[in-house]
Amino acid sequence: VPPRSSDPRPSWCMLLAGAPEIASSVRERIAQTAPEWALRSSEHAAAEMTLLADEVDPEHVILLQGAELTEERLREHLPSASVVHFAAPFRVNGASPLFSSVLLGGEPGHAANRSATDAVLDAREVMNLDLQAALAVVSDGAAMAMREASDEAAVVQWAWRAAGVPALVLPRWSGDDEASREFLVEFYRRVHEGDSAAAALHTASAAIRRKEGRSAPFYWAGWLLIAGR
Repeated sequence: VPPRSSDPRPSWCMLLAGAPEIASSVRERIAQTAPEWALRSSEHAAAEMTLLADEVDPEHVILLQGAELTEERLREHLPSASVVHFAAPFRVNGASPLFSSVLLGGEPGHAANRSATDAVLDAREVMNLDLQAALAVVSDGAAMAMREASDEAAVVQWAWRAAGVPALVLPRWSGDDEASREFLVEFYRRVHEGDSAAAALHTASAAIRRKEGRSAPFYWAGWLLIAGR
C-alpha cells in the first residue's frame, strides 16, 4: 500500500499497521504454545485504523493492513515512520520479554527479498532495526495479559529504544473500544501538533475523563507510557 501522500514523503509520517491476515500455521502455533491468548478481533482493529487515518492526518499516513501487513512490507516502511501504531495482536511475554511478538500476516518462510520470515515482529528483532520514529504505540488490550508482563514491559521498551525509538505506549488492560478510539484520536492529534508523548497522554486521558459516562478510571487510566532517558 503506497503512502497516501505523494512522494517525496512528508517530514511527519505515521505508519498504521494492523488487522493482519494471520496464517493458519501461526494460529496453530499460538494455540499450542499460548492457548490462553485470545487474539484481537480484526474487525475492531480495522475500525481503529480507519478512524485514525481519517481523523488524525490522512495526508501523512502509510496504511498496512490485511494481506499487506507482512513482515517484509513492515520492515520496508518502518525506517521512514515518525510514529508507529500497531493495531495487531500483541502481548508482552512475561517469561521471555525479548520474544514479545506483534503478529503479522503472510506465510512463515516466504518472502521475495529475504531468505526467511516468521510472520511476527519480536522485540529481539526490533532492537536490531535502525528507526527514526519518536514514538511507538501498541493498542492491543491483551498487551499486559500474561503473568508478570507489567514487570517486563520496560524490556520491550528498551528494545525499541535500542532501535532509536525513545517512547512506547501500551494499554494496561482491555478497555472500552469506543473510549480507546476516542483516546487515540485525541492523543495523536496532540502528538501531531507537537506535544510530547507524556503531555499528549495526559491531555487525552483528561479529555476522556470529562466526557459523560467516562469518568471511571476504566475508560481513561489504562494507557502506560514508558520512555527512555
